[in-house]
Amino acid sequence: MKSSRGFGIIELLVVMAILTSVFLFVYPITLRMIHRAQTTSAVREVYSIVLATRMLAVRSGSNAIVQFDLPNNQVHSWVDRNGNFVQDADEPTKNFFWVPPITRFDFPHGAGKFDISFDTYNGNKAAKDMIVFRPDGTIMTPECTKCNSPRPLYDLAPDVPYGSIDCRGTNLPSTGLPPLHGSWNGNNGFGCRGIYMTRQAGGDTDDVFRISVDGFNRSPSILKWVGPDHRNGLLFTPPSPAWNWFD
Repeated sequence: MKSSRGFGIIELLVVMAILTSVFLFVYPITLRMIHRAQTTSAVREVYSIVLATRMLAVRSGSNAIVQFDLPNNQVHSWVDRNGNFVQDADEPTKNFFWVPPITRFDFPHGAGKFDISFDTYNGNKAAKDMIVFRPDGTIMTPECTKCNSPRPLYDLAPDVPYGSIDCRGTNLPSTGLPPLHGSWNGNNGFGCRGIYMTRQAGGDTDDVFRISVDGFNRSPSILKWVGPDHRNGLLFTPPSPAWNWFD
């Protein structure tokens, strides 16, 4: 029976069913877009703290450190006036950011390992998960074997895609890393220092970022992992996928 004032019950049910179907189709896509935007925003915020910490070192004439608190998903920085790699009571926090739960620090190979590859300074293995900037704006090079700068450019490795970097090791045996074109080894396959961030929700693997301070005559930079949904335990840069400059 149809109402003279509007739709009948059947028509209303049909309209409701259509709207429900549209919502069920659009909602996951919209949510994914929101989560991606939140992760990108978090990455850029961490990047801005790295840049600000570098400026702190230059302006203060002392080392400045950005520290990553992985259990609490937080980032903060301070001026390390006495050079002990510890934030003392008279060294207040200059920058702080709480990374929202949608984003986590995660290495592109996954498994929650080497999320922050800036570890060991002056032989102190407890000095980890931190970038130490000197007063001239350069970094104090971390000493862990998995905290190297990538090989400079793709022209040193013809199979590395244009615009990417090569993190597959080195020809310097003293580093303990695999050869430049060595095969994967779970104990030594990681070669690039960096701050790795990815999206928490849905188990997606296509939103992985690397913030780092390397050579290449660049300031701190952001790269994004471009590759298949599965990572297959591969090294950073086989012929495909690759890291692309994001900044």
